[in-house]
Amino acid sequence: MIKTKLLVLGLALLMFYTVPTTNSARIFGFFTTPSRSHFIIQESLMRELATRGHDVTVLTTFDQIGKPLKNYRYIKVKPNEEDEMESLKDQMMNNAEENKDNFFAVLPKLVNSMTSAASHLLNSPQLAELKKEQFDLIVFGWFINDFQIGLASHFNVPSVIISVVPNVKLMRDYVGNPAEVSAVPALNMNSKGPMTFLQRAKNLFIHCIEFVLVNIFEYFIMNPLYVQHFPPDKYPSYDEAKRNVSLVLINSHFSQGTPSALVPGLIEFSGMHIKRQPDPLPENIKQWLDTATDGAILFSMGSNIRSSQLSVEKRDALLRTFAKIKQKILWKFEEDLPNKPANVMISKWLPQDDVLAHPNMKLFISHCGKGGLSEAKYHGVPVLGIPIFGDQQSNIQIAVAEGWALQLQYSEVTEETFSRTLNEMLQNATYRQVIKKLSFMFRDRPQHPVDNAAFWVEYVIRHRGAKHMQSPAVHLNFFQYYSLDVLAVLFVVIYLSYKFTKCAIKMLFRKCCGSGKSIKRKED
Repeated sequence: MIKTKLLVLGLALLMFYTVPTTNSARIFGFFTTPSRSHFIIQESLMRELATRGHDVTVLTTFDQIGKPLKNYRYIKVKPNEEDEMESLKDQMMNNAEENKDNFFAVLPKLVNSMTSAASHLLNSPQLAELKKEQFDLIVFGWFINDFQIGLASHFNVPSVIISVVPNVKLMRDYVGNPAEVSAVPALNMNSKGPMTFLQRAKNLFIHCIEFVLVNIFEYFIMNPLYVQHFPPDKYPSYDEAKRNVSLVLINSHFSQGTPSALVPGLIEFSGMHIKRQPDPLPENIKQWLDTATDGAILFSMGSNIRSSQLSVEKRDALLRTFAKIKQKILWKFEEDLPNKPANVMISKWLPQDDVLAHPNMKLFISHCGKGGLSEAKYHGVPVLGIPIFGDQQSNIQIAVAEGWALQLQYSEVTEETFSRTLNEMLQNATYRQVIKKLSFMFRDRPQHPVDNAAFWVEYVIRHRGAKHMQSPAVHLNFFQYYSLDVLAVLFVVIYLSYKFTKCAIKMLFRKCCGSGKSIKRKED
């Protein structure tokens, strides 16, 4: 008996000493985005790291929403007064109203807004104080602010990037991930699965355009901003700083689109911000949803676009439609809403993830941001999408192709179109059946996505940057990566071999023919 106990104790000690551990690390989270929806996703990882015992510091421009944590230092910087975000939102709404292509119309303002927000935090006195401290790792929130990565060089620590968008070229370049042009549709292809010849041709064209635009963006916008904040006499070059990135976390999951090859330094985290267990709802919201015996509908345009920005005509069309149905509507609406029907409840802010988890939830009317659609898929709620900008169009079109959503263009919203689409979603059980299957697929993972993301962040800390999992492609230039230098040498070798062989044959032919003519002359 004693021998057995000693054996068990010995095995337990052996397991304890062989399992890799991560001591408490000092982690700095630098989040410059002026978009709260981005920060909600990014901060979920930082709070998880704090609960795991790490000393976490977060610098941002947003008020803290969650409860303060013991070892979680939250520093808020006053937002940039010159930020163009509000005018950008108005322009996006106006373009959506006129059914214009939003992306290229607002791209200059978007780039200016994001880079200005990042510069604002880099120049803040709060960061100046933090620069005097020591950290073990820095976590960046990414969205059009690549020049910020110089901070990792200042602290001389490895870095991790959290990207709220999927596997785009900018993220692939950090870790040397292949593009798979012939197999994986680009973000704005709005498709999944095997592509036809024409689709592959279009995909190749999109990747070529993306290649050109990304290089222009990096070397004419990001690189000058990097040099401005991180002078070359004190810091490594922009390209060198990019090669210091240890890990990139991307907002995707193979069940949400076309599966793609991922190098070890690129980790999917879609659904990371979704709670393992929903928090209790505020009492008024809980009572409203609990008493929705015919079901409830959540309506939210996200944190960037406000429902109060909807035109009066569209707002009235929605209200008239809501008044005709028996379901209860919970609407994120930022102002007073006169003449709302009795079955409509408004709130300036809603715990969206917790609301979607309620069993009476039947439908989510959404602008189709990546975070909201992930929550809807996780909780098995069909979506009626009204996209406004950016990846929202491709997000909802993929959901429509999967069979659990319908799309209604903002410019086409009338009482008739909205009523018809809404009733189709509520009365056709197919959408709910499909999303229940997809929800199971999306949830079916070895661990919660935030646990997976935290593991790999701690892995980087344990292995001091984890250079051993960095793809060699990171250190190759364009010509090397596509073996153009090898092909050029091979072409030269083949060409010279051809020329040499041709000359040799000519010489041999002349020699042979010349000897024959000489013999003939002697005989004559």
